Amino acid sequence: MANVAIKNLTKQFGDLTVLDQLNLEIPDGTLVSLLGSSGCGKTTTLRLIAGFEQANEGEIYIGEERINDIPVHKRNIGMVFQSYALFPHMTVWQNVAYGLEQRKLGKDEIKKKVDAILNLVKLSDYGMRKPKQLSGGQQQRVALARALVTEPSVLLLDECLSALDKKLRVEMQVELRGILEKTGITTLFVTHDQEEAMTLSDWIVVMNRGRVEQMGKPYEVYEHPKNSFVAGFLGKVNFFEGRVVEADKNTVTLEMSCGTSQLNVNEVSEAGKDAVYAIRPEKLHVKKLEAKDESATQLRNELGLIGTVQFITYSGNLSTYTIDCNGKTVLAEVQNQGKPEEIKVGDKVHLSWESTSCMRMEEQK
Repeated sequence: MANVAIKNLTKQFGDLTVLDQLNLEIPDGTLVSLLGSSGCGKTTTLRLIAGFEQANEGEIYIGEERINDIPVHKRNIGMVFQSYALFPHMTVWQNVAYGLEQRKLGKDEIKKKVDAILNLVKLSDYGMRKPKQLSGGQQQRVALARALVTEPSVLLLDECLSALDKKLRVEMQVELRGILEKTGITTLFVTHDQEEAMTLSDWIVVMNRGRVEQMGKPYEVYEHPKNSFVAGFLGKVNFFEGRVVEADKNTVTLEMSCGTSQLNVNEVSEAGKDAVYAIRPEKLHVKKLEAKDESATQLRNELGLIGTVQFITYSGNLSTYTIDCNGKTVLAEVQNQGKPEEIKVGDKVHLSWESTSCMRMEEQK
């Protein structure tokens, strides 16, 4: 086990810069997810650490050792690919033992290590089967066992759960997390699935255009995104953009394209300047407005927004409301609690929220 340090790493393919002065510190024994859209440099980062690609600039360290010029087979790194890359003519046991045999370990030691790792991944009874006789989840565990059995300093996982169906993928996330906690191996996990990253990770690294936009614990990155890119990439979000007309304590009057509204915010921006605020759909409180209800007039004078429900999407545990607020589309998610539907398409509603839920976004560099 060891920490990983990436310093000013740059990788170009012709005129295309895939990594641009990337800097990253992966603490020893943690599971860190690299999250970002296609082409942001996630897989390239893994391939550079593994030694499958060479950097144009920068340095890579595992522990105190600079590994830029060390051959792939001497880096003591385990890797699991999206395709698993199992040998189809070998049994499960032979697949797992292959790396140890290449290292010239004795037969007794190989047997001891393979049996132990198959037990860890709950495949002790499947050692004599061929890969084609296994389910997708079982094949994934074989690939993981093969990577772990050599006791690597660092484990690299490249979209290794993406080929599984949703139900099995969720189950494997829990199993994978448990296995990695038992082994304590420093792990870098590449994924484009935000929910998967939140479930598995000690830390999340959000990447964009070959650079790190933000690194933090899942809660920190989700609840306190550094900028609009991070907020928009990690989960659903509503953005409010405009010029600040007035600002006082936790209230701003924001002049937007859809009109001027008073917003309850976590941090005010200076009057006269442009600002961007963001709020997650699940943070919104939705209240139906009744035309004859005296409270409707009162609500219209409170902080928040007034809108008309355009669509309602039922997802079992949640209902998602798409609300037109004078031309501005706002999403609100409400937990279903078995009550009869109170709000319907076409209803007028008032949207409110706590000031801490409406986040001021920093300008993206």
